[in-house]
Amino acid sequence: PEESARGAPSESGVAVGQIDLLGRVAPYTSGAEQHFFRELTGFFVPLLTANYSFYISGDDYLALDLGEDSSVASLQRIAVLPRYVPFRGGGQGDVMPEAFFYRPGLDSTRFIGEDRQVSEAIPLRAGERYAFRLRHTGIGGQDWHRFAMRVHSLSSATRADGSRLDPEVQAVLRERHPAMELQVVRLRMTEGLRREKHYIRIGNYSADGDFRLMVTSNWGDFAAKRFPATVSAADLATHIKTVEMLRIGQSALRLHSCNTVRGSETGSGSDRLISITMDCPLRAGTTSWISVGIAEAWNADVAAGLEQAASLPLGGSFRVGFDGLWTEGIPAIPRNWRELSGPIVRGLRRPAGGEAIAVELEAWQGLKDPTPSSEAYEVWIRFRSPSVNVPRLVLDTSEMTGEDYALEVLTVEDGDEDAIFLNRVPTDFFEMPTPDDPAASPVHVAVRGILGASSSDTSHGFVYDVALTPKLLAISPETVSAGSRLYISVNGIQAASIEED
Repeated sequence: PEESARGAPSESGVAVGQIDLLGRVAPYTSGAEQHFFRELTGFFVPLLTANYSFYISGDDYLALDLGEDSSVASLQRIAVLPRYVPFRGGGQGDVMPEAFFYRPGLDSTRFIGEDRQVSEAIPLRAGERYAFRLRHTGIGGQDWHRFAMRVHSLSSATRADGSRLDPEVQAVLRERHPAMELQVVRLRMTEGLRREKHYIRIGNYSADGDFRLMVTSNWGDFAAKRFPATVSAADLATHIKTVEMLRIGQSALRLHSCNTVRGSETGSGSDRLISITMDCPLRAGTTSWISVGIAEAWNADVAAGLEQAASLPLGGSFRVGFDGLWTEGIPAIPRNWRELSGPIVRGLRRPAGGEAIAVELEAWQGLKDPTPSSEAYEVWIRFRSPSVNVPRLVLDTSEMTGEDYALEVLTVEDGDEDAIFLNRVPTDFFEMPTPDDPAASPVHVAVRGILGASSSDTSHGFVYDVALTPKLLAISPETVSAGSRLYISVNGIQAASIEED
């Protein structure tokens, strides 16, 4: 909107090190938030005088600025996406509610603010122009962004002429664009979570010292292998991860199914202590992955055993309740998404009628999938009914077993029956910046961030002339089917030298 506030060319659409995101990206740098490859600028023009909250999501980095007036100088940061939101296939990132509140592990319960993806509620006046800028950085991945909006206090909102919306219009808007309560049921492991650890102590050994390590499974099968006393922690971890038992006439059988085994070492010289961590949750009904021991040792003092027992594995089931309704038992470790969400949607449903309130929910898959080996998952619950003063869901964990886990409910966003939520913001709310004085205001043209100019022009621009600006005078046909390809034919343009014009 203002020439004086125009940034350097690197801010006008080009990412440092790349012309555009074409499947190949420049090396990521710590200053990548400065590598804007897409910038949407213009004016946000509210249709109603009300409080507005703005929501952003995407991949990789987004920053939303809104002005106090129409000047670029008044732009202030109101929301930011500091890192990409993992995109789920099939376009779900465009609709899933978690996309606006993404926090790895939901490590924060503050979801609103200038350093979050959802802005504070901002009072705006109908018909006023507010400078608007959305910057989108793409380092790699899916290359998408999403912008939504909540309009608060619809009953007191006014048009530019001061009139209020008719009650019938308000009712239609609330029905089509409800601002629903959003809660999340999540399972997470606590800081006290313990993994199974084994130790192997090697001391007083000579250059030719060695030992035979025995690994035994839960069901009693075992395998033994000889190692030099100088064996590394990494080699022992690799062996224990892949250890197999051989039987005559049968294929090799792994002694366990944990695929993440880590080794570390402390001590030095002739006194070494190697720790082996089985970094996998135990299977339900088990108390360990393996046991280790020393069958024999030569020219070395070697001992092995259990250093730390793992937390008992999750098992059993839990129930979710709301206003007297309860789900059936839900497995603590669901096999899939449907086994988690289905009982909630079916069990917490009640039609309108009588004194009890109507209850209707939507269950949305979180970015953490429930699987048989899950120790963390989320199901996002959006309330179609009730829409205001919604009590928090309650949990019954009396039938759950295990240690060092937390199953909890968080309220992410309150429902509001006097607000609307626009998952897609109509273009009616936006205007392009055109100069008030065409004869005096220069207009700069950039193609993929590269400013255009002739060899004799040092101003990097031209003067806007209404008479020379093409206009669409007619469109035929006026209606086409979705997916149709449209062509624009422009006639009457004089040929000219590229260098001169």
